[in-house]
This record gives sequence, structure tokens and C-alpha cells, in this order.
Amino acid sequence: MISRWLLQFYNSISRKHFFIILGIFTLFILFILPAVSDIKMLLVGVSNSPDTNFNFYLDDFYNMLEQYGHKGRQFYILMRWTFDLIWPLVYTIFIVASIALLSKLTEINYKTNHYILPIMAILFDYFENILATIIMAIYPMTYNWLVYMLFVVSVLKWLTLSLAFIVMFYFVVQFIHSLIAQFKEHNNHKA
Repeated sequence: MISRWLLQFYNSISRKHFFIILGIFTLFILFILPAVSDIKMLLVGVSNSPDTNFNFYLDDFYNMLEQYGHKGRQFYILMRWTFDLIWPLVYTIFIVASIALLSKLTEINYKTNHYILPIMAILFDYFENILATIIMAIYPMTYNWLVYMLFVVSVLKWLTLSLAFIVMFYFVVQFIHSLIAQFKEHNNHKA
């Protein structure tokens, strides 16, 4: 099912579609993400977040949950099931659209495995949201194994997302390389 959707996406992507997707992605990066961060800081008063926490000490993690307070934890849960449902879709569609359009423009054959990493990243992101929601909802009850699972899933999300951007950058480099080759070929025909 996913591979069929990816193939349809690949076949239908155009420069116009890509620039619309790029605009939405840029809007999120420049305005929406900072606004959400500011609102969280204003309402919760804590800049740390379970999904961007790379300190893997349980005591520090539970201290962060305590700093959130009950209302902060409720706000965090609300954000996971509103904003954080949309943002992963935005970055995934941006990466997939970039890879699809650039592979078409450089005449690299369609392969489903080009898209595995962004798909894995969004799945890990949603699994991370589920785990973080459970942990926030049940606190002050604690289950260390859930927190350790959250740590692992968070690392996997960031790893796959970083690798997905590297794959996208590879296609950018291939596109630039093909433009240079076309330019050289055009100049050779002139001479």
C-alpha cells in the first residue's frame, strides 16, 4: 500500500507541487515551529521536551516531568495530538517530494527504498508521541521501561530523520551534477 502511494506520488509530483510543499515546509520552519515553541515556553515555562531530550538519565527525565506540572503535561499531550500530527506529515512530504522531483529531474530510476528513511522517521515520530503521551498522562506513576523505550524510539526517530535528509541532500548533489553536465554539453556544442 505504501509503495503504491509512493509510486503515485512520484508519478504526479511536478515543480509546481514541489514549490507549494516547499512553501508550506518553509512556513513551518520560519513561523509555526518558533510560535509553538514560544507558546509552550509561555504556558509551561520549561524549554526541555521529552521528544528533544538527549539526556538519558531517569532522574533528570522525571525532574523535567515534575517541572512541567499538571497543566504543562496536559498541554504537552494536547500538542502531541494536534500540532505534532501535522508537523511530521509536513517534513515527510517535503523530503519525499524532494527526493521524487530530484530523482525525476536527474533521471534516476524510481526505487521504493529511496523513501524508506522518511517513512520510518514519521512512524518513529508517531510512536514517540504515543509513548510520551502515556508517560505524561500517568505521571506521577512511573514505569522506567516506558521511559527507556521512549529514549530508544527518540534516538531512532532522529537517526532516521537525519539519514533521510542526507539521502535528500544526495539527490540535490546529483541534480547539481546533472546541471553542470548539461551546461558543459551545451557549451561543447556551441564550440
